[in-house]
Amino acid sequence: MSEIIIPRKTEIISDLGEDGLVYKLNESLAIKIYRDENPSENCLNEHKIASLAFQSGIRVPRPYGLFNVTLEDSNQERKGFVMDYLNGFNLFEFSIKARSHEEINKLNILSKEYKNELRNAEDLGFIIKDVSLQNAIYNLEEDLVYLIDFCDWETPKHFNISIPQ
Repeated sequence: MSEIIIPRKTEIISDLGEDGLVYKLNESLAIKIYRDENPSENCLNEHKIASLAFQSGIRVPRPYGLFNVTLEDSNQERKGFVMDYLNGFNLFEFSIKARSHEEINKLNILSKEYKNELRNAEDLGFIIKDVSLQNAIYNLEEDLVYLIDFCDWETPKHFNISIPQ
């Protein structure tokens, strides 16, 4: 497993999740760093679940794998899941801010797109326990909704994603 050092001033793009913080590494990559020193097996499997979803055509940020990470400002070591950075916003945050007729219409369209992606994942056999607008990102550049946060997903029974000890 490769190692990544996160410099002190790296931008945190999300700190809402219970599982970890998401940092923007550069213009094309983000990393989710798990809060716990010993994250659950579900979180350790998150990158594999994302890979299966991505390979199955579900709209998720392209996953690159699980890495050992050192946070430079605290010298803490953690595990981190590297994925594509999506330039956009969380649908939950948008739902709170949407006021105008146009924004509410856009939110309705994006919510339907989110539900369609969830349905596509479920149709493939993924079990999604954490259904929330917080787990969807609207990518401004592509005008598409992506699913995120796979710690509470279960894979279809025909996939085996156990991590070697």
